Amino acid sequence: ENQFVGYVIHTLIQLSQGIAVLLRVQQVAQIQHSRQADNLLPEESVRGIETVNDKGHSFNQVLLAKSNELTAKIAELKRISDIMRQQGVTESSIEPTPTVRLMGSPGYSAVFHAYQHMKRQYNHLSHVVSLYDACISGQIRATWQIYELWCFLKLYHATQSEIAGMRPKAGSQTPFEALILQNGELHLPEDQPFQMESIFDNGRHLLVDLRYQAREADLKPDIVMRLTIDHTFTRKFVFDAKYRNYRGQGVDQFVQDVYGTARFKYLEKLPEQPKASFVFHTTYATGFDYWGEAPLYQAVLDAYNKDEANKLFRVKLGSGIEKPMKLQSCSFSGHRYGAISLIPGEDKDRQRTNREQLRKLLHLLLQYHCSDVTYYSLKKSSASLFRLENTCIYCGCTATEVADYKGRGVYYQCPKCQFLWVLHYCSQQKHSILKLMNYHLHRRQDPKTDEWLYECPECGSRFDPKWANPCDCSPPYSSPEVYQCDWEDGYVPEEPEYFRNAPFWSDVQEINNLGYKQISQPFIKDYIPF
Repeated sequence: ENQFVGYVIHTLIQLSQGIAVLLRVQQVAQIQHSRQADNLLPEESVRGIETVNDKGHSFNQVLLAKSNELTAKIAELKRISDIMRQQGVTESSIEPTPTVRLMGSPGYSAVFHAYQHMKRQYNHLSHVVSLYDACISGQIRATWQIYELWCFLKLYHATQSEIAGMRPKAGSQTPFEALILQNGELHLPEDQPFQMESIFDNGRHLLVDLRYQAREADLKPDIVMRLTIDHTFTRKFVFDAKYRNYRGQGVDQFVQDVYGTARFKYLEKLPEQPKASFVFHTTYATGFDYWGEAPLYQAVLDAYNKDEANKLFRVKLGSGIEKPMKLQSCSFSGHRYGAISLIPGEDKDRQRTNREQLRKLLHLLLQYHCSDVTYYSLKKSSASLFRLENTCIYCGCTATEVADYKGRGVYYQCPKCQFLWVLHYCSQQKHSILKLMNYHLHRRQDPKTDEWLYECPECGSRFDPKWANPCDCSPPYSSPEVYQCDWEDGYVPEEPEYFRNAPFWSDVQEINNLGYKQISQPFIKDYIPF
């Protein structure tokens, strides 16, 4: 009977600790806004942001009070558990068989019946609790395999919790229900569709299809995500999880994962070509959070240093002269491949960072890559051309237009949560520029300021204040020198050492004195000089 009471206390401690963690991660982040940004917004918008922040602060205070109360209860339960162990009561993680005395005596029966009532309430959580027990007892898979599974579950949870009204599709199993223990290891069925859907206030229907270890031709990426809007407009995205420490493993591994895996293996080779392909990795974001916002040379320059970047991006020219190899770095990726930092951790800062990373990713997928709006369609103001550009993904509301800044783009603000975003277009080719409150999706022209001035991820063009209207025909943009190819006439580049084992090199041959020529792969033209 005492052993049964000990089991009940053990169960309560586990559940309470889990709820305490959930309370901590549910805290609402404050909307950051500077005085400079405030000057660009209408006064009612600034007041709206302050109101939302006040409500968020009040909500966080309620969560904090409940968390403190729960922490005190956990401490009391642990104290009672310690006393029982000192009295020789063996703690059990498996529910003991009820005895007649347990169910019949006044003292024990009260505990038994209260537990039965509680058990009925949390039966749907018992599967998760048993998996938690298995992890604690050491029945886990290799770290890199667990990281793959963790990334999938994290992306699924973020999609369901961050996008307004997102619910599992009727008849579709959630991955948390599908998780099984097999030979002491956690497993999730491969290539099984886990589908969710939502209908926004403007009637747009969004269907999300997520698959773990999906079978795509002869490849098996860790995560495949399909987003379908209004049952017709579909975008496919691929993610591969890499348990990496790029600081220790070096620049070669970083570039190999970006080019070798994200771009060449998945983005270019899959028969149903994805819109974008990214690697998730476990290196802290500073310098290694590459979203395809600039050429890879610039990312390597940011992550390491000029010497490392030039060492990697160099080739030997005809007479033994070495020059920077800019053929790879000339190509802007337009956020179509990269390496995103996503690191497991229980501390509050890590949880918040992961949430911000995934929210930024959802904006990229839904409001940038799922966009079919062009500069010219925007000028026509044809509502039928819009997908989710004017929809707040957090609330599902149709945003109000805050300002049309001299024809350069459209400012949107959610009437409910006051989240602000801007749809602009670059000056050279009219590529989309998506500006988000609190998130820097594209490469900033000047990282030292908080101005919303960005380089175009497609062509690198920048905003120049002397242009009266950068959305109209403006002078061509001259790319920074680090993005320029500087081959000298008459030199034939030898095969770069790094690319000897690259998957595309067999498709390239040397011709005359002009360099290399594309043979079969369509993406070679982006990298090979003529």
